Amino acid sequence: MSIFSKLVLISSIGAFAREEGSLLEFAWQNQMAGYLRRTVILIVLACLLPLDAQPASIDDVTFLKKIETHEAIVDTTLVTQEGKRIPITRGTRLNVAGFTETEAFVISRKDKPNGFVRKKDIAPIKRPSRIKEETLK
Repeated sequence: MSIFSKLVLISSIGAFAREEGSLLEFAWQNQMAGYLRRTVILIVLACLLPLDAQPASIDDVTFLKKIETHEAIVDTTLVTQEGKRIPITRGTRLNVAGFTETEAFVISRKDKPNGFVRKKDIAPIKRPSRIKEETLK
């Protein structure tokens, strides 16, 4: 049931309750008070708990000696140092230049922005061996 449908239902119950008598009116007011309490609690929790952590600083990055290629194992988001969010689809190859505790610093070799991706959303790409295996006859 959509929110709009619930609001229409609640308002129609409220109109009926006001016409029928004090018991239904009391029940309607009690239900509205419950919705109000839940709404206030959700607003307070949303303000207290951050929805997403801020991107790491470039100062926190431990750089690698060589750029490693990783692959996004889930759909994720690259967060630039300016705070811009760029969606990254699963399977995208990323050039990782370093790591913080929870994030990987991804750089671009083209004109795309650099930024941070969560470590748990990427995995190193296993490169196939260049040695060809053949069976001897």
